[in-house]
Amino acid sequence: MTNTAPSLAPLARDAAPAAILEGLLGYVLRRAQLRVYADLAQALLVVGLRPVTFSVMAIIESMPGLNQAAVGDALGIRRANLVAIAVELETAGWILRAPSSQDRRQYVLSLTHSGHAQMQQAWPVVRAHDARIAATLAEVDRHRLLDALRQTAPGRAVRPVPRSPVPSMQRKARV
Repeated sequence: MTNTAPSLAPLARDAAPAAILEGLLGYVLRRAQLRVYADLAQALLVVGLRPVTFSVMAIIESMPGLNQAAVGDALGIRRANLVAIAVELETAGWILRAPSSQDRRQYVLSLTHSGHAQMQQAWPVVRAHDARIAATLAEVDRHRLLDALRQTAPGRAVRPVPRSPVPSMQRKARV
């Protein structure tokens, strides 16, 4: 079996400081995500949206009448954070929050006429951003990358590292 772990040998003096991390999938994904997110955030400024507000509106657009909890679950956003985003979008006049007919404690979300118009402006911006990202990839490589990334999506193979329990004596000593 071949060991694929990065070497712990010292790097050459002319190597980039982060070169030791370049063989780590999580590190490279995070760096790519930061660049992609920054580009999307900059692009969406033109239409007055942020990546998170665009994502929330895209989910609502695709499934009008979905409740806030389901929108948050779909995007991995905590309920309290989604409430703030929903209020922001409602204040802007882009979504309507209405009490659910099945459970008055929940709100269902839908786009307003203004929200639909906003999304008509936002989708071309997002598609252009996506095209910029994919420009260096052949179409087959783009599909392979999407498939590979979907395999590591939440609820898939990646499991959190279990925390080691703190012995009770150590807990008492910290109090």
